Amino acid sequence: MGLRTGPPEGSVARPGRIRAFAPIAVLAIPVGLGLLAVAVLRLWPCEGTACGEAYIGAWGLVLFAVPTALAVGLPWFVSPINVTVALASSLAGWVMFGVWSGRRATADVDATWWTFWREVGFYAAGVVLGVIGGLLVMVVVLTFL
Repeated sequence: MGLRTGPPEGSVARPGRIRAFAPIAVLAIPVGLGLLAVAVLRLWPCEGTACGEAYIGAWGLVLFAVPTALAVGLPWFVSPINVTVALASSLAGWVMFGVWSGRRATADVDATWWTFWREVGFYAAGVVLGVIGGLLVMVVVLTFL
C-alpha cells in the first residue's frame, strides 16, 4: 500500500461540501468590496469637492463588486430598474463563478478550500479585466464621441 498524498496533518475538506457551499462562499468577495466602499465613504475626511477622491475610490470598489453596473448605464441613468438589473445580474454572475469554481476545484479528489479560492481568483481576474475594459471604452466614448 502506497503512501497517501495530500495536505499535511491529513485534513482534507470534503469536496461535496466545497461544491455545495461554493456559490455562497464566493459572495464574500462582492460583500467585502461593498463594505470596504462604505467604509471609504464614511471614514474619509472631506468636505465639498474634496470628496471626489473618496467617491472615485468607492465607485471603483463598487464596480468590482457589481461588474454589470456600467453595462446597465450606471452612474448616468440611475433608476430602480437599472439598479435592480445591475444587482441581480451581478449576483447571478458571482453565484455562477462560485458554481464553476467549485466544480473545477473538486475535480481533484484532495480538494481544499484553498483550491477553490485559487479557482475563484481566475474568475475574479476576468472580472477585473472586464471592468477595466469597460472603463476604457467609457473613457473613449466620452472623450471622442
